[in-house]
Amino acid sequence: MAVDVEKLSLLLEVQATQFSNALKKQNSQAFRLFKQLEDRASAMEKSVGGSLSALGKRVAGVFAGVAVGSALNDIRRYADTYTGILNQLKTAGVIRNIEFAAWTTGSGL
Repeated sequence: MAVDVEKLSLLLEVQATQFSNALKKQNSQAFRLFKQLEDRASAMEKSVGGSLSALGKRVAGVFAGVAVGSALNDIRRYADTYTGILNQLKTAGVIRNIEFAAWTTGSGL
């Protein structure tokens, strides 16, 4: 009976060691898999972030172009309005009177 207990004890110790080794191996493999998953997720995040950044720059460029176009359009409209007002004043003879007054006093317009 003492021999059986010693055999069982030895068998239990061997199985516990085997279990511990198998657990370490599985833990190492799980760590590797999680590390690969983390690396892939990080790479995807950088890729998506880069794509969104590029898209944001393009959209900002489009809006900047629209803003510049709008500003130029406003300047053109103001110039057209100014020209229209001057033409109306010339038609009414007001500009000639102002030019004459500036000429006679020696001051500029």
